[in-house]
Amino acid sequence: MLKLAIDDEQYEYKQLCFNGKSSYLIDKFSTTYGIDSFYTEVAKFIANFLDDTDYLEVKTSGSTGTPKKYLVKKQYMLNSAKKTIKFLSLKEHDSALLCMPVNYIAGKMMVVRALAANLNLYIVKPCKNPYLNLNKNIVFSAITPMQAISALEYKQSYETMCKVEHTIIGGGSVDDNLVAHLQNASGQFYSSYGMTETLSHIALRALNGTDKSPYYQCLDNVNISLSKQGTLIIDAFDVCDDTLITNDIAQIIDKQHFVILGRIDNVINSGGIKLQIEQIEQKLKPYLNCEFAICGVKDKLLGHKAVLVLTSKIDDNLLNQAFLGLDKYEKPKQIIYIQAIPYTKTQKIDRYSLYQLLNKS
Repeated sequence: MLKLAIDDEQYEYKQLCFNGKSSYLIDKFSTTYGIDSFYTEVAKFIANFLDDTDYLEVKTSGSTGTPKKYLVKKQYMLNSAKKTIKFLSLKEHDSALLCMPVNYIAGKMMVVRALAANLNLYIVKPCKNPYLNLNKNIVFSAITPMQAISALEYKQSYETMCKVEHTIIGGGSVDDNLVAHLQNASGQFYSSYGMTETLSHIALRALNGTDKSPYYQCLDNVNISLSKQGTLIIDAFDVCDDTLITNDIAQIIDKQHFVILGRIDNVINSGGIKLQIEQIEQKLKPYLNCEFAICGVKDKLLGHKAVLVLTSKIDDNLLNQAFLGLDKYEKPKQIIYIQAIPYTKTQKIDRYSLYQLLNKS
């Protein structure tokens, strides 16, 4: 039976005791931590997943287009969970760490894996460094690259992270410097490949240990191919009804292994947050009376950061006013001035050339 742990308090999910839309744990967490707390959200998700409906609403991150909400089969979520459980050889009562929001698929799937394998789920409120005050022996965790990099800053959190038997790093690119720091870890680290539409990852790549590889290895019942543009096509009909044509340029090694070479879309993946370039530019357009563009620049902590590219100086007050219309993730981390923004023959911003210009090594 699944057990939840918050600090030193333990709860069993049998305590959810459904009564309409309420439950013991939801009421308990709402009273103790607040109705909008992360812990209450976890209890609500568990209650939602265990009710008698067949579908659950999920929100996409924007990896394959405009972010949207849609319904998925709970059975598909269980199918996905079982793939990961099998791949990592997780056993009943193994400890798992939930430190990601449950309003997105990564956090939801950690809970579903715990339900499917009867794991003991330790809950840490999502933060930059979930290992900092963690005094538990963890078998399985899933984190973002930003969380992994942040754990490197302190000896205690770095050592705690490295002792976890199986850690999946997803939601963004894994920096070479981070990979170097993981080579002496006793635990096994993986980079994951997937998206909301595939209900988390469909492939894992070992970052350290004897299985270290430059290739992603597909989980069970995943078929891959390439589009005419060289982007990865995914068929995984036990987790997704539709064939998915991604925006990731890939090289297929064999039926089970592939390499991701880059992206062809206009999305900046910044610390696991997908930023739509055109949407940000549209919000800035009324305020900026010169040529400008939003672009991603490589960043050790975030993977990529959004920057504002300008061809001439802008009044600070006007910039501040422009930034008021952006949310906290959309606000550019830096302003870069260049002589001219590159354009295509059809007078559209040449995103590829601009990216190459700003990311010269």
